[in-house]
Amino acid sequence: MKKKIAIGLLVVAVMASLVLSWLAYSQKNNGETSAADKAAATQKTEAATSMFGTVEATDKYTVFSPSAGKVSNVNLLNGQEVKKQETLLQITTGEESNDVSAKTEGVITKLLVSDGQPIQEGQALLEIADDSKQRVAVDADEVDVKDIRVGDLVDIELDSQPNEEYEGKIEYISSVGENRQNATYYKVYVSFNPNKDVLLGMSATVFTR
Repeated sequence: MKKKIAIGLLVVAVMASLVLSWLAYSQKNNGETSAADKAAATQKTEAATSMFGTVEATDKYTVFSPSAGKVSNVNLLNGQEVKKQETLLQITTGEESNDVSAKTEGVITKLLVSDGQPIQEGQALLEIADDSKQRVAVDADEVDVKDIRVGDLVDIELDSQPNEEYEGKIEYISSVGENRQNATYYKVYVSFNPNKDVLLGMSATVFTR
């Protein structure tokens, strides 16, 4: 009887030893994998070039005065949405009034006149952006611009959506730089497909791959 008990205890001890050995190996292997993943992510972050920009409308246009006169019936605000053919304001000349309408639907990004203001024919009245198509406008410095090409795929992160990442594509790189604060910057446009919560003017970071 004692011999059977001793054999049983030995079997239990061997099984326990095997389980502990497997757990130790598994934890070690998981730790190595986690460290490798972290190292790879760090390497990717260090290798990527980051460029800062803002979300803007792909298409925008300026509305000009059709005639000389005075501006009237201005009930607009920057950021206000307008519909196609909606009357924006009027230009009054003597007893005549000419309606100025929106060519497309969009958002007013810059209101340049006010009620009662004298205006000349062809003078800019306001700017409208079609917010249904958006892009990220980036000012890339001369160090970063040498590493990118039109057609390159990039990753886009918005400050307002830290857990969201968008795929973008470089559509345009200016061939002429602008000097600012002892550095040269080149305008870069990046197309992407944002969700409905992305608004014009939001801050964005573009990462190269």
